[in-house]
Amino acid sequence: MIQSSTVPRRYIPQLIVVSLVVYTCVYIYLDTFLCFTMRSSRRRRDNTRYVSITNASQVSEMLATQAEQERHYTPTTVITRTPITEEATQYPPPQDVSILLDNPNICRRSASQLQYIVYVHSSPQNAERRLLLRSTWLNASLYGGPNAMAKVFLLGRSGLKSVNEQVKVEAKTYGDILQGDFVDTYRNLTLKALMGLKWLSVHCPGVKFALKADDDTFVNIFRLLDELKAHDRQKKLILCPLWADNAMPILRDPTSCRKWCVKNDEFPGRSSYPRYCAGLAFVLTGDLIPMLHNYSRITPFFWIDDVYVTGLLPIKVAGIRYVNLVKKVGYYKERFTDDWINRRKSFTSLFIHIKKPDTYLRLWKWLLQFNNNITLPATDLLI
Repeated sequence: MIQSSTVPRRYIPQLIVVSLVVYTCVYIYLDTFLCFTMRSSRRRRDNTRYVSITNASQVSEMLATQAEQERHYTPTTVITRTPITEEATQYPPPQDVSILLDNPNICRRSASQLQYIVYVHSSPQNAERRLLLRSTWLNASLYGGPNAMAKVFLLGRSGLKSVNEQVKVEAKTYGDILQGDFVDTYRNLTLKALMGLKWLSVHCPGVKFALKADDDTFVNIFRLLDELKAHDRQKKLILCPLWADNAMPILRDPTSCRKWCVKNDEFPGRSSYPRYCAGLAFVLTGDLIPMLHNYSRITPFFWIDDVYVTGLLPIKVAGIRYVNLVKKVGYYKERFTDDWINRRKSFTSLFIHIKKPDTYLRLWKWLLQFNNNITLPATDLLI
């Protein structure tokens, strides 16, 4: 007869402890494995939904990719409007900023004939950059003379008293500085943009086109003026390199998004931006300027000026249209400049992002030669 084996009672407590230890280890292992699997799955899913942009070069690559995708696309006017909730951001509309330096006569001296107003986003310390622009594509003679074109540089306030004093001297010398009473920082660019829209609305009524540019943007003014002639009689129009609706993700991860980080309460309810213009340069028809400024009084604030001015504000304008210039924007590379200058590549770009002043001037001198050896007045040339 076979007898069943039994465990002596004195071993039962030890077996219970061993069983609990084994159970705990198995539970911890399974929990860790499942968490890791779920996180990996979410990470892969997120990587298919979002594009991480950590520096300007990646933005350039995205623009280049978009341009490549549109190789067979002829830029046309976009008429449809993108729906978006009114509460795109929970921050209240901005208030008008106080003005420190101004010349209200910039447009008034030629109001009856004024065709173009160029307003440039600059920083107080960038005096040499402003001089470079005055001596190149901001030369009034290129636009048909001083009665046809006016220019103004938009600045905030520097934290250095010496820099602010230098800006005062520059404003007195050239008469083209508009300085607001706010610290000139990246997060205050929307304040700068709205200061410009209000100033243009008040001092430049009736202007046909307003060109906004950053002070490190090279403008092929000859081709741009030809482009604008094709839209001479149109209204409610924005010409720009256009990001399509949902093409640009909203960056929220502070470990990777650097200065472009957007908090959830700053732009809630969306994972990507509505359509808006890449901010290196864009053109507004003059009738849009007061409309956009007026709508800023009822549109919650958002600190990325490109999105706010060319994306959120236009949503409220009935019948607004865009002309996509994405195929006519360039991002500086040395070999491209050499190809242009050596006539190996056609120079079709309207706007180019160039930071080096020597390259900027080198390309400008070649552009003058390319356009029938145009000669500017000696007093306007940069030596």
